[in-house]
Amino acid sequence: MGPVGAAPALHEKGERLDVMWAPWRMEYIGSPKPTGCIFCEKPTAGDDPANHIVWRGNHAFVLLNAYPYNNGHLMVAPYKHIANLEDLAPDVTAEMMRLCQDAIRALKRDFNPDGVNMGINLGSAAGAGSRITFTSTWYPAGTATRTSCP
Repeated sequence: MGPVGAAPALHEKGERLDVMWAPWRMEYIGSPKPTGCIFCEKPTAGDDPANHIVWRGNHAFVLLNAYPYNNGHLMVAPYKHIANLEDLAPDVTAEMMRLCQDAIRALKRDFNPDGVNMGINLGSAAGAGSRITFTSTWYPAGTATRTSCP
């Protein structure tokens, strides 16, 4: 049995896969999108809890995705609006990775997931707009879902 909201689907070769369906994202999909950059605006808004910011470093911060595909979807972003990974200063890159490590430790401690998926979004086609974000998504214990071909 897959996660809540998972619907069975067929792979092109006829293999059964679980497809994640997140109906709570419909509010976001149907709403007007912000004109500014949420990663620039949220850390300067002065209300971390309302903006889902859960941890701050000197160069980057961690926030919860307000409309995640899966519970526990965290994002790590630099304070500076930088689009290219290769343009990050070494100390910013190192801090972002440390924040990812801390976030994964917290997810493992508090949710006991079967696994954690971490990636780097570069550019709008990857879901990052015009800046870099590292993302981390947790999978609850007992709900491992195969989402790719062997």
